[in-house]
Amino acid sequence: MPHVVVINPTSSAEITAGIQETLDQAARRWGVTATAVTSYGGPRTIESDDDGRAAVSPLLATAGQHRADAYVLATFSEAGLDELRAAAPVPVIGIAEAALTSAMAHSRRLGVISTVPMATFRHELYWAKLGVSGRVVADLAIGRSEFDLGSRDAANAVLVAGRELVDRRGAEAVILGCVGLGHLRGPLADELGVPVIEPCAAGVAMAAMALADFPPDVMPPRTQPAPPPASYTPEPAYDPGPGRGYAPEPQYGRYS
Repeated sequence: MPHVVVINPTSSAEITAGIQETLDQAARRWGVTATAVTSYGGPRTIESDDDGRAAVSPLLATAGQHRADAYVLATFSEAGLDELRAAAPVPVIGIAEAALTSAMAHSRRLGVISTVPMATFRHELYWAKLGVSGRVVADLAIGRSEFDLGSRDAANAVLVAGRELVDRRGAEAVILGCVGLGHLRGPLADELGVPVIEPCAAGVAMAAMALADFPPDVMPPRTQPAPPPASYTPEPAYDPGPGRGYAPEPQYGRYS
């Protein structure tokens, strides 16, 4: 069975744990296995251009340590995507590109929900690079970091943004512009009545389709892990400890 490695280019293992929860269902649907891994040498989060630049070398090193038939880069800023594609002999998928492709299959008018305002500027540059700026009606930031997305207040902020996109901006599909919003995809789709795209799941789907495009006799060889450098010491797996793990609020709240 093809194996997809999803790289979190930040050093935040708690974010990786949330990504893995999203991947399990997507991987079963598309007939692959998928593992989320943490780039421990990367920045704590990617909120600025400097963060994006700092993430590139560590994520390339992280990719080199994990066997894969395809890689998915789990940052909506797509930092390091071109570099990883140049270095890897297997398909490399960016989640923003995958989410856009999926959303455009549903509609012509797309809306994006992001975390912090700084991120939306980078997204706009990427939409222009891909030539899809005219399809994105708005990219709305909820003003919260990716470490503050599990509360009822955050869920309500996402709902407010989603209703603004659909009811006032005319979006016909909504993209979650952050890897930490996957737990809200289902409730948000029910509330808005339009397709809501979770980017990591979209990335796994695109990776599976990319692998299916290869005839069996020319399937790219699975990457082999490089030996770790002498100074490299992997950090332990994320363990939140008793009572400290991520737990969404028990009820999805509505705004008034």
